[in-house]
Amino acid sequence: MNPILPLVALAGLLLVNRVVMPRAVHRPAAFWSLFGVNVAVLVLVVWRGMPGTGGHGPARWVIAALLVYHLVLYVQTRARLRDEARGLEEERALLRQLREARAADIAAPPAETKDTGDDS
Repeated sequence: MNPILPLVALAGLLLVNRVVMPRAVHRPAAFWSLFGVNVAVLVLVVWRGMPGTGGHGPARWVIAALLVYHLVLYVQTRARLRDEARGLEEERALLRQLREARAADIAAPPAETKDTGDDS
């Protein structure tokens, strides 16, 4: 097997991490499939060594650290976006309640006041 091929594949994965993964955060199926590929490559790099370098230790751990960084970054981004979406849903529910209460106040007839006969 050509020793350059695994190195090119790893470079392709890093390119996907940089270009595709930020857009895939919004799509759970794409996100989790890319996440799984990253974890598999991470395990292979730690277990078998850096492809194309003969298994040198520093290169192995630098690439492993880079992959871990990407995994953590995208999980944090996904969690932040999910929390923002929850906050927006809560705001929308509150606004809906306020609109309904205001509509009920407008639709309700005004309370009649009793005339006491005092015109002071």
